[in-house]
Amino acid sequence: MKLTRKISGFILVIIITANTFGAGVSASTPQLSSNNLEITEGKAATLTVSGYSGEIKWWSSDRNVAAVTKEGKVGGIGVGTAVIYAQCGNVTLSCRVTVFTNKIISEKTSVTIETGERATINFSISSIEDITFRAQDKSVVSSTYNARTNTLNITGLTPGKTQVRVFSRSNGKLYRDISVTVKPAVAVVTSIGISMSRTQYQVGESGALSISIFPENAADKSYTITSSSPAVLSVTQSGSFTCHSSGEATITVTATNGVNSSRNVTVISLEEFAVEVIRLTNIERANNGLSPLSGNNAILNSSAMIRAEEAVSIFSHTRPNGSSWSTVLDDAGLRSSAIAENISQGRATPEATVAGWMNSAGHRKNILHPDFNNIGVGVAMGSNGRLYWVQLFSR
Repeated sequence: MKLTRKISGFILVIIITANTFGAGVSASTPQLSSNNLEITEGKAATLTVSGYSGEIKWWSSDRNVAAVTKEGKVGGIGVGTAVIYAQCGNVTLSCRVTVFTNKIISEKTSVTIETGERATINFSISSIEDITFRAQDKSVVSSTYNARTNTLNITGLTPGKTQVRVFSRSNGKLYRDISVTVKPAVAVVTSIGISMSRTQYQVGESGALSISIFPENAADKSYTITSSSPAVLSVTQSGSFTCHSSGEATITVTATNGVNSSRNVTVISLEEFAVEVIRLTNIERANNGLSPLSGNNAILNSSAMIRAEEAVSIFSHTRPNGSSWSTVLDDAGLRSSAIAENISQGRATPEATVAGWMNSAGHRKNILHPDFNNIGVGVAMGSNGRLYWVQLFSR
């Protein structure tokens, strides 16, 4: 009797162990490869179970919508929604399956747009004419459908996620879903402001641009700066520029998205302008039968330059110290029986300046005076870019 009890106890232990660690049963939790599946009529997808190695029993809640094989292969039978179940021992897993019609095909099943942005989706539709499109959350997106072109336009209204659903207008059956994600709009550069102290500079001058990017909350404010003529004016990416030679140059600031703004800059040589004034003055004298004036008198040229710089602060034939303009020649030691001075301001070129003098009786008289044989010319620029011109004449 004692032996029998021991054997029975031993057998009992074996049975309990076998039930606890039965063949084909996993100790981990079974998981289905998908909880939500979308397929088209006539198409199939396969579900798998992880964490379980025993026998799995599969079945469908509606075989008219979706069927499943013993291997977990799910086939779309008809438009609608069904649930596929997988029995794994004592655990039942489920997957929601939506079957869409194969008579409505969209080029996209999901889109991501920003607020204010529009996405267009092309559809291929056959055999079904009575359809309608409807956004689940109309605060997130709006949608319009063009039946003539079979295109759906979706516009983002506010950040969020929703679906635009394709229904039968007659019976309300769901044919297809378009998943839509709307993100907050990213501010982009719309305009660029460029500020400069002036648009005309001398050779050798330097300056700096002041650049403003709009809107101020633009996500990417980076830009590049270029010069159309680096030989005339070169510019750095920090906005500093240097004028090298006379001519025209265009400075352009271009944002990463292509938006740009430009400023035209004129670079002048005051020395070249002075030489040109002498040339134009002698043309006027030649046209009136007079001999040319010499521009090689160093005292006249240096004195004219002094007077041009004085004219920047006080535009008058009276010097800043209150004395007459002619004292500049006295200070330089020039003695002459006939002297004269022409002054002008604001004109941008030698041509305009000489033409202005020739249209003024007093200035014209000095230019065409037969007793003069020497000329000195000075040109100065004010801080605002305004030009001041001086001619000095002597016998």
